Amino acid sequence: MAIGMLRRDLSLQKQQMLVALSAHPGWRVVKEDLIKDALDQASQEMFSLDSKDPDYTKKLTAIQGEAHAIQIFSQALIRSVEVHAQSANGQS
Repeated sequence: MAIGMLRRDLSLQKQQMLVALSAHPGWRVVKEDLIKDALDQASQEMFSLDSKDPDYTKKLTAIQGEAHAIQIFSQALIRSVEVHAQSANGQS
């Protein structure tokens, strides 16, 4: 599945805000720590399931879906910030 773009039609002003965000040290924390932690938590939930639970398959499928959604959204968010920031740098 291709990584999607979020909000393709941002104004130059908003794109420039994303340039500032991507240059901020906190953006690195979001990408490297917070998003990774969200994915790690979803994985941990999968490992903590009791395979003898009658609803095991149902619960596992739900948690895998959540982890997949987190991953897809995170990739789209990061890609969108990067693409919008590059676009702003090309326009300014």
